[in-house]
Amino acid sequence: MITYDQTLLDGARFGTSKNESISTVFAMLQFYNSGQVAEADKPAVLERMLANLGAWVTSHQPKETALNELRWDAMEHLAQAIADEAAAVGVRMLSGPADWKRIGQKTNPQNPKSGVVRSYWLEYVDPMHRPGFFLAPLYKDWREQKKKKGDVYKSFWDYLGTMTGGHKVEYYEASKMALRSECLVTCKSGKLHIAHDDSLLSTNLMKTVESGYGWGIFVLSPEVELYVGEHVEGEMHHSTFLAGGAVIAAGELTVEDGNLKVMTAKSGHYMPSRQNMHTLVNKLPQLSGDAIILPDFTKRPAPGYRVRDFRADINCTQIVKRSEILKELPSFLGGVGPKWFANVAD
Repeated sequence: MITYDQTLLDGARFGTSKNESISTVFAMLQFYNSGQVAEADKPAVLERMLANLGAWVTSHQPKETALNELRWDAMEHLAQAIADEAAAVGVRMLSGPADWKRIGQKTNPQNPKSGVVRSYWLEYVDPMHRPGFFLAPLYKDWREQKKKKGDVYKSFWDYLGTMTGGHKVEYYEASKMALRSECLVTCKSGKLHIAHDDSLLSTNLMKTVESGYGWGIFVLSPEVELYVGEHVEGEMHHSTFLAGGAVIAAGELTVEDGNLKVMTAKSGHYMPSRQNMHTLVNKLPQLSGDAIILPDFTKRPAPGYRVRDFRADINCTQIVKRSEILKELPSFLGGVGPKWFANVAD
């Protein structure tokens, strides 16, 4: 059940609003909490609610009225409540701040060289699916743009027009299921196979921005389907496989002749938790127990574990040192780890 502040929603007139996005969110909220949504359908319903919140906060610039401020507060409150429910259901939604006013702001206000806060829901809601890193600073500019008397409150998308920055993220939506199926991977007897031809998976011809050549990106869907592919910045992201939908977990991996060597929780789009990665290895019991998993990719130093040990105990303390992991990397990597390997525990 989604826990929310009814007084806040009443003050923002969610129940009586004629705005399509707001009325849809309110109706779906009531339906979800009625207990009529099947467990398997919950991720999709939560996703649609967040998408409608995104549609509202990109539809017009904030007006300086008490009601508008209340609605922005209500949107932030609901976005966090829905994200909390997604965690309870066991899935991870696209990442982004619950407070959309933070998008485009410095991640560290004290450091002018720091990056900006992104929201991958901007990428999702955008009809063109332009990447989050491109949209975030422009969203801030649009939201803070000073308006003159008589100006029309244009949507963010009207403001952008056809501006692309040269990038559009591929989304494997219903019309592109054939492309999605080419990325489907199955696990049999401890080895990973490309589903459409049953050949053994190897990532030697793939690359990712963070890890370089020999690594691929992956997501595990709520239906426990594993998808693997190459990361092309601004074109092929973790959001590509499920068209921005919910995942059980996501990250990067390196595989040789079907043998999973190392799997990490590296995904800016989904930012999976340790719990998400623990769920993954238990949902895929045929994954080799000898493989290495780094479920706390942002932790410094990042601990690595054998899949079998982490699967048995989420609080596993049997850390595999960096020097040991390097010895087990695929032969095509030549014993050299990516740049982030310097942050792995040893």
